Formats: sequence, structure tokens, C-alpha cells
Amino acid sequence: MELAFLIKTSNTMFRIKLFLISFFFLLSTCSSATTYYVSITDGNDSKSGKSKTTAWKTISKVNSKSFLPGDSILFKRGDVWREILNIPSSGTSVKYIVFSSYGKGKNPVILGSEQAANWVKINGNIWKSETRLTQPYFKPGYGNVYFVSKPPVIISMGAVKEYKQDFSNLKQEFDWCWRENELYIYSAIDPGTKYSSIEAGQRRYCADLNLKEYIEINGIDMFYGMEASVAEHDQTYNYSGFIFRNCESAFHGYPNGIGYGLEVCYNNMLIENNIFHDCGRRGLSLVNYGKFNISNIIIQNNTFYNGNHTTGPDIETGSSGGLYTGNLSNVIVRNNLIYDDENKSSYFSNSVFVQGPHGSTGRIFGFYFYNNIIRFPSSIGILLENVDESFIYNNTFYGHNKNSARFCYHVFYDNSCKKAELKNNIFYTRLAADVYGIGAAIGESSSQSHSEIRADYNLFYRINDRLRIVIVNERNYYMNSIGGLRKDLDWEVNSPVPADPLFVSPTDYHLKEGSPAIHKGIKAPFILKDFDGRDYNNPPSIGAFEYVK
Repeated sequence: MELAFLIKTSNTMFRIKLFLISFFFLLSTCSSATTYYVSITDGNDSKSGKSKTTAWKTISKVNSKSFLPGDSILFKRGDVWREILNIPSSGTSVKYIVFSSYGKGKNPVILGSEQAANWVKINGNIWKSETRLTQPYFKPGYGNVYFVSKPPVIISMGAVKEYKQDFSNLKQEFDWCWRENELYIYSAIDPGTKYSSIEAGQRRYCADLNLKEYIEINGIDMFYGMEASVAEHDQTYNYSGFIFRNCESAFHGYPNGIGYGLEVCYNNMLIENNIFHDCGRRGLSLVNYGKFNISNIIIQNNTFYNGNHTTGPDIETGSSGGLYTGNLSNVIVRNNLIYDDENKSSYFSNSVFVQGPHGSTGRIFGFYFYNNIIRFPSSIGILLENVDESFIYNNTFYGHNKNSARFCYHVFYDNSCKKAELKNNIFYTRLAADVYGIGAAIGESSSQSHSEIRADYNLFYRINDRLRIVIVNERNYYMNSIGGLRKDLDWEVNSPVPADPLFVSPTDYHLKEGSPAIHKGIKAPFILKDFDGRDYNNPPSIGAFEYVK
């Protein structure tokens, strides 16, 4: 089921160590494996659960059972549960326990919320729900309220300004507050008529791994958790084996506070083919809060959007005054689409955040980021702090947010990153002026040594020569000064002259014939195929897509 390859290769500069994992999951044909079925519309907890006609009804029934390695628990497509899934048993490295779906239609859904209904007008435009609810404990920044419109469905995620301390402060649409376990909102008309539903976060997670290992969740959507869709942050034990694929995870937590699409950090973890969006803090939280080394993580073929703080993966070793000593190693992020609204102005969000020791001693070794597309970051595309051995290859960075409240870079190095390679990337920005007074493709802080960064074979494009492509220790380099960049830093020695990469369109980043990116890169030993799964040529094209006539 699980196959890990250790590839060792070298070049004249230094030796790269890379664990490249490929996960292969085969449903066990062993006679001991059992498939269980769960349907809230057709099920009955008093039955065996071992066929579609004898399906269980509730998640609480699943939580109460023990399962064997190789077992599958399948939820009926189209059904919706308002319960938390507490994983009751562990699989093994060769026989995962699988939670997936059966039937036709949309993925089964687990909600971390309860629907607020039965609205009573208090005064003016202030309404109170008579649904029995529990007020989340606020920091503030925990739990949220979601206003779901009638078709076509638009979900309005409460923002910081919309949570009020008292119902007397409710002044406009989407304002809301709690008072003694009662939910109050502002609405000009009966909310039960105006909205399809109003969802109030009530459960911390949609699923809790519950200290279990070798678990796969496949094709189950999860929304409205107070903190996350799936979590396991107990690091007193070095956990292994988690696969999360083909799911949608969204609307978790509170904007700019707490909220994660996933909050899991396991050895041998695969996150693929998912959609993560509208999470309060991180699309994907991979933080080693422990004293163990965690390695071999692949994040691939996912879509991340509408972020707060970190739209995509947030990869860290925990910070607590040196208490956390565990390392993170061999993390591969590839073939993902990560984007935010070009015109978003409410908050900033890094697309990807990778942070080594920050009050801890744990390190990050071997971060591989390739074949990804990053569009319109409202802060930094990839922010790296204290990262050892990072390899950023063959990505396409497109645009910046027009209204960012933070400085914008595509890649920024901070606090003594070491052995950093930045090659074969397209950095494209069409803004006519720098945002927030600072903007560039590549930047580094005063605490970062540029000699630790090997930047080459990259293609830059800004809409005019007055806009910066690189800022290093307050030195600015422009489209027309790449010669100075080569002379001063020994960067981009083999890079094409900055020019328009000639994308097919503003949303299609394949290369047109005549693009200066075609076959101008350098072959990376750990990259075989491009974003589309096509073989790279040798030399490869620059960017996430190989050129094909």
C-alpha cells in the first residue's frame, strides 16, 4: 500500500537528499476485511451495517464500533450528517481503514454546525434564533456564523467586523453576536425567509483522528467546523499514515483567528485532489508541535482559494520557547493551484508559509515546491523562514493583489534560510505600480544571506521597466537591470532576458509558440512531469507547463 523511495543524487554544489514517496492504495481482498454502509436517509442503527439494505444511520454508531485493518466505512452520497466522526480504530501500514462513499450524486457531507432557525424579532431589525445552540468560547477567533443565500447559493462568511460583543451593536446585514447561548443577527426581514439557512459552528471538528493511525478519508466533504474539518494535534506520539483525498473542506473557524482545512501532521501523509477554501487561518495546517521528527508528506493536485493568513499549506515546526524540538523533513508540494481574489481588500493572505524554528529548535529539511500555480497573492506567494534545503522549481506565479494591505512578493526569504534553490519559475505581474510601496518577484530580509540562495533560470515580467523584480537588503533590481543582479549577487546568470512569457490567456498559463520560456530551464532530478502530467524535455521549459506544439 505504501512505497517509499530514497533517491540520492548530487551536483557540483552540494548533495541533495530526497525521500520521494508514492502511495498506492489497494482495497484488501483478505477475507477479514469488511465493508460497512451508513445512510442517514435509509439507515437503521439496529441493523448490521454490512450491506446497503442494512446500513447504519448515524455517525455515533460508527464511533461506537471497532474496525479491523482493511475495513471500509462508506457513507451514502447525497446524505448530510451533523455529527463529529471520532475515528475509533487504527489500520496498519499495509491495510488502511478507509472512510469513503457509495451510491450516486454529490459527496456525503459532515457539518460542524447546527442550523439556526425559528427567528423571533427582538426590536427593529434584530432577530433571535430560538434554536437550542451553544455559544462557542471566543478568544475572539473561534467559531463562526455563515449566511447561506437561496439559489444561486452564496455563502457569506462572517468577518471580524461582523461579530459584535452585544446585540445592541448589530447595525447591518451579516452582523451577529451571542448572548447567553442565544444567537442574534441583523436582518431587514425574517431571516428564515431571506436565507436558505444560517449555520452556526457548534462542533470543533467534523472528524477527529482520535490518536489513530493508517486512516484514509476519501470523498467526504466537510464544512462549518469551529476549528477544522479534520484534526489531530496530539504530538505526544509519533503518528504515521494519513490519506485525505477527493474531499472539499471549507468554512472552518473564524477569519483572521482560528480555522484550518486540515490540522494534521503525520509521517507518511498524502493530501491530494481536494478543494480547500474560506478557512479562518490556514487552508492546510502542518505543524510539528512535538519532540519527534515527522517526514514524508506529499501535498498534490489540490485547489486552495479565498484564504486568511495562509491560503494554502502552512508548514511549521512549533514555537514555544524551545519546548518543541521535532523536525519536519521531505515535504513535497506539487501540482497545486493556489489563488485569491485579485481585488480582495479585507485582509492579507500568504499563499504558502514555511517556517522553521521560531522559539523552538526543530528544523525543516527538504522542502520541495514544484509545478504549482500561484495567482494573485494578497501578501507573499511563498514565505520561507529558517528553512534548510528548499527547492522551488517550475512554478508559475501570476499577478499580485491590487489592494493588498501588506507588502507583496512572489517569494520571500527570511531569518537565515539555507541551501535554497529557486529555478525555472515564471514571475509575472501586470500591475502598473507596486502595491503598498513594496513589490517584487523575489525578496529577502536583512537577516537573510543572499549567498545561501541560488536563483537562476527564472523568467521575469513586469509591465514596465520601472517596477522591481528583486529586492535584496534594500537594493532594488528592475527589469532593465538584470545585469546588475548578475554582477552583484551572482543570481540569474543563465536566465532569459526579462520578457512576456506569452501565456495562452490570463487564466491559461500554457506557453504560446515563441515564448522565451520554452526549453530555457535546467533539469531537476526530482521532477519528471509537469502540471499536466506531461514529460519535461531536457532542457525543460520554464514554468509549470512544458511547451507542446
